[in-house]
Amino acid sequence: MHVDPLAYVGWMVALVVLILLAVGIVALLRKSLRDDGQEDDPTSFSLSDLRKLRDKGQLTQAEFDAMKQAVIDRTKSSLVAGEGTRGRRKS
Repeated sequence: MHVDPLAYVGWMVALVVLILLAVGIVALLRKSLRDDGQEDDPTSFSLSDLRKLRDKGQLTQAEFDAMKQAVIDRTKSSLVAGEGTRGRRKS
């Protein structure tokens, strides 16, 4: 039984294309899942950012305190919202 070598090449090309397609789909899914959990709010600051602004004199102490509390509240609310999606430990 003689098999044409070009048939092997055709199947190899098809297999490589399928593998590349699968890798691309997995990469897109991972990126979309990772991006869904992130906020795109350009006004969000970390406490470190706020401290730097205060230390440079770009924020007053009162502004710093108000913004710090907003960051803490936002962090707490995101943690509370995330509790329902994670498994709980048995005590």
